[in-house]
Amino acid sequence: MGRRVTTVMLLLLGVAFMAGCSGSVYVRDPTVDAAKMQDDIAKQLQADNPDLRVEGVTCPEGVEHADGASFQCTAELEGVKAQFTVTMRLKDPSTGEFDYSWKPAKPIIDVDKIVQEVEQQYTQSPNAKVDCGTAPVRVVDAGDTIDCTISEGRERTVVHAVVEDAEGTIRFEQQG
Repeated sequence: MGRRVTTVMLLLLGVAFMAGCSGSVYVRDPTVDAAKMQDDIAKQLQADNPDLRVEGVTCPEGVEHADGASFQCTAELEGVKAQFTVTMRLKDPSTGEFDYSWKPAKPIIDVDKIVQEVEQQYTQSPNAKVDCGTAPVRVVDAGDTIDCTISEGRERTVVHAVVEDAEGTIRFEQQG
């Protein structure tokens, strides 16, 4: 028996939209408005992932504005804590306007999207069941694997969803 390998780029939570999220802020205070940053990140997460529960975002207080500086915020998604790196860039020195962008520190995986892909690519009947575990969201490292079991009648097949890189590219491997 051989191994079937398929590489697919999934639209994974965080990865697809957070890489490009940004905003501008005029600085009146030498420090970042942590409450506003928390609100901006939470709103963006919820807008881009309406099916997932965003339970809160925390950012540190007292971070000074500085061109190129970065800091970490933590978001809780479906009970899982995920780190986001926020980076500041001075947009206009005459006005004190800063741009900021944020992205996940590690790949954040929406497990339902993996289940959907496994169902589309690897199941043979509409009665097949795919189980990739109970956690709806996982924060992983590149190289980590999420194992999914396909149950079709008495037959069981395992498909490995391998996280290829920090952007969340997934490679599927099916043994059989």
